[in-house]
Amino acid sequence: MTDKVAFTMKLKPNRIDEYKQRHDEIWPELVALLHENGISDYSIFLDEQSLTLFAVQKVSSTTISSNDKLHENEIMQRWWAHMA
Repeated sequence: MTDKVAFTMKLKPNRIDEYKQRHDEIWPELVALLHENGISDYSIFLDEQSLTLFAVQKVSSTTISSNDKLHENEIMQRWWAHMA
């Protein structure tokens, strides 16, 4: 069984092109990490007027609580630093 998790983020001004380029080049190890943690689909949509990012993840209902530990993972921390 899967659940959907949605959340929003804000994009820094004047970073739209860079943001899109970096996501077009998403790291294979990050994709693998997400799949290993029960995230089977992860889509992010950008409202360019408000710079709001709206994200939706399909996650295995048995792994939702384990996703809390993703923030501790070295790959995830490197990705966030890369995207900051």
